[in-house]
Formats: sequence, structure tokens, C-alpha cells
Amino acid sequence: MTAGSNVSDTISREIFIAAPVEKVWELISIPGWWINGGTLKLDTVERLSDDRAVVHHADLGDFLIERLAAEPPRTATYRWLVSGAEVARPVAKADQFVQTRVTFTLTPEAGGTRLAVAESGFATAAMEENARRRAYTDNSEGWEIELDLARAYLEAASGEAAPGEAAPGEAAPGEAGPGASA
Repeated sequence: MTAGSNVSDTISREIFIAAPVEKVWELISIPGWWINGGTLKLDTVERLSDDRAVVHHADLGDFLIERLAAEPPRTATYRWLVSGAEVARPVAKADQFVQTRVTFTLTPEAGGTRLAVAESGFATAAMEENARRRAYTDNSEGWEIELDLARAYLEAASGEAAPGEAAPGEAAPGEAGPGASA
């Protein structure tokens, strides 16, 4: 945490996926794959260039995603605008948003891949404390949902789902993605 903020700067989560690193890379290399309504809808991603995309969300509006770095098939880093507003994203005030940096890291392991995500930029954002806390809390919960969704999607696609794992249609419904709820 930084002085003046009661919110940590970084959210870190990870999950094991029973799929090869190349398959996991195919998903995480898509800018904005994590912005959805509880189901991966990759057809909502409009690529503007190799490093920029807009994700069109029917309820929450458009999200511009910029890829800052990529080292296939190990890491990809993106920047996006996260909302901490209590109102819907399209009508939220500019001071209710923060640009965060999201880094995905893939580590091959026996039987699959460990997918880690780190999202940073919350504590240093120039925004009111309640909006900062809301953005951090929403994204903390959102990454749990999105990583579970990625695992279900990739393991079903690989035919390697572990016994007792949810099928893609059975993934817990979630927000539109970390920070996309407002």
C-alpha cells in the first residue's frame, strides 16, 4: 500500500490448468479475453492491431485494451481502464477510472500449465478512495471467476478436464470481468 491509500497496489492470483502451455497461450494472448459475462465470448474482441483491441460488451460498453509486452508462450502484459464507479461504465465520471497493468505468466508443470495473473496500479491511482477500493475488490473477486472460467474453457477444449471440474457451461456466473461490473 502507498501513503494515503488503504488499498494494496497489486492483485495476484494463480490456477493450475490441465492443458499444454501453448493452448493456454492461445487464450491469454487475446487482448481482453477476461471481459465477459461469465462465458468466454471471444467474438466480442475487435483487433485494431497486433497490440490493441476493443472488447465490445453489450451492457457495459467498450473496453480499449493495449498489449504492452509479450514473450510467447510465457508472458503477456496489458493495460486497460478499470472502473470503480457505482454506476454503469458508460455514464461513470472520468475520476472513477484507473488504468491498471495486467500481466499473465505461464509456467509449464507436469500435466499442464500454471497460469498466474498480477494486476497493478490501484494504490497509486488518482481517484477517490471509495472508487479505488471498489475497483480493487471487484477485480480481486473477478480474477477468481475469470481464472476458473479460463480453466474450464481450456480443459474442455483439451479434453483434459480433471474429475469433478465444471464444464464450460457450468462455470460460476461472474461479472463481465475484473473491474467491468460498473
